[in-house]
Parts: sequence; structure tokens; C-alpha cells
Amino acid sequence: SLAVRPSRPCSGRGLTQNCHVSCKVTIFGSGLVGCQWAMLFAAAGFQVALHDAKEGQAARALQQIDSQLRDLSAKGHLRGCLSAEQQQQLISAPGSLDEALDGAFLVQECVFEDVQVKRDVFRLLDAKAPAEAFLCSSTSCIMPSEFTSELPGRARCLVAHPVNPPYFLSLVELVPSPFTDPGGCANREGDACKAGPGADRDDLRLAPRYCFLGPLAVMQTNASGIRDYCQRFGSGVARVSATFGPTPTYQGEEVDRVAAQMNTLMPPESLADVCARRNQFLAALARMKRDFSQSRGSQDNI
Repeated sequence: SLAVRPSRPCSGRGLTQNCHVSCKVTIFGSGLVGCQWAMLFAAAGFQVALHDAKEGQAARALQQIDSQLRDLSAKGHLRGCLSAEQQQQLISAPGSLDEALDGAFLVQECVFEDVQVKRDVFRLLDAKAPAEAFLCSSTSCIMPSEFTSELPGRARCLVAHPVNPPYFLSLVELVPSPFTDPGGCANREGDACKAGPGADRDDLRLAPRYCFLGPLAVMQTNASGIRDYCQRFGSGVARVSATFGPTPTYQGEEVDRVAAQMNTLMPPESLADVCARRNQFLAALARMKRDFSQSRGSQDNI
């Protein structure tokens, strides 16, 4: 079993005070999700090492992160108790995977949603990461047993799936292996517009996203349009949807019909602007909720 547990870098539930640098996290994969994970961990005071299999990608991601942190700070939407400059200093892009993994207590995988790619990555991480480190995957649809069952260190592997956009929504699914049902609370809520059984107030953090975008618009913005979403995640959504009754196939005419509607309403070439506006509104909503909680003396960072 894993005996090592990091101390919490901030007191209280909200990341608002008493921050200190504590422990190191490695992010494998520096795309959108990887960058937002890095920003979240830095906001909490963790040292973050970015690594990407594509040469030069992690360095480019650092530049994007620096720009995003400055923009968030200027708008008053920066998370955590550290300044943008302090958070930037916590994030690095070491030149090798060995250096990135050295001293890490947690490794967060953020690669493409492909089971074979994840098998290869986790085989590498299990061989190279410190023995006490947790190995977490950001997958949204693949069961952890599908890419960790043959690993010597499979006991330390689990899914930690962030809801998109991770920086603005306080919900992460933790899915252990092999004792979990196909699909967690977030997928069930998104696919059926309702929470799965057993969800309580602290679990349901998707409502802010649906304030601005409905389920189809969420699908449109979580990939390069509906068609791309269905190609990437359709099989996983279908498995989860099978528990609801008649199962949509996410293929053929139904995809064509919905994709045509969504592409008219929200053209793929406009998605970057749509996502930017969504993030702006989500950040403003989070700030409003934080101010409201503080005004009534609550420490609950809802």
C-alpha cells in the first residue's frame, strides 16, 4: 500500500491562505488539460514539472501558461493565494522524463484518449516514477483496468478525471480499479442531464457549466465539434448510456443531424472564442460565489 501522503499546501477548503510550497507533481502531456492541471497544482503551492513526448511542446506550454496566469490575474480570476509570478515560478519543463519524475509524489497523465497510448505511457511511468508516487490518468471514458492491469505497480494507479474546463470547475472523478462501475458521476450527469445515484451536494459541480452551455453545446466545445466528440468519446458515452435504457449509437444519421444543427449555431471555427467567453463567465461566477460566501462568513468554497 501507499504509505506516503503529502501535507495539504493550504489550510481550509478554499485555496485562499497559508500557502506554502509542498511536494512535487509531474504532468505527462502538456495540451489543454495538462496545462490546466499544472495551473491548478501551482495555485495550491505545489511544484509542477511538465513533460511531453513531443519535443519542444512542454516549453511552448510554459509560455501559454505564463500568458494565461497573467491574464487571469489581471481580471481578478486567479486561483490560490500566490501571485501569478509565484505560480509561474513553480512550473517548469525539465529536459528529460527522469528529471521531471524525480521526487514526484503524484504523476498526472494527460495524453490522447486512446487505450494503447495510455498502456504505453503507464508502462513507462510505472517503470520510472518513484515507487511511492500515485499514477493518475485524466481519461474520461476508459476504465483504469484497461491500461493498468498488467503493471507491477497497478495498485497505485487510478483515474483522476477533471471536468472541462478544469481550471474553472471544481469536480474531479476518482475512479479506482477494478472495483468501479462503467462511467462516473460526471459522465452520468452530462449524458443524462442528471446526477448518478449517491451524488450529494459536494459532488455536483457541473451546474455552473450548464448555466451557460447545454449538454449539446458542451459536447461541441469539448472537442472540435459534435462529430469529433462522437469519434473520440462516442463509444464510452454509449457504454454509460446503456444503463439509462434505450441506447443512442452516436453514429450515422443522428450524428449528422445534431452536428449540422450545432455547426450552424456554433461553427467549429468559432469554438475558441466560445470557450474563451465560457471561461470568462465561469470565472466571474466563481468569483461572485466566493464573494457571497465571504459576505456570510462561510469558508465553503462552493
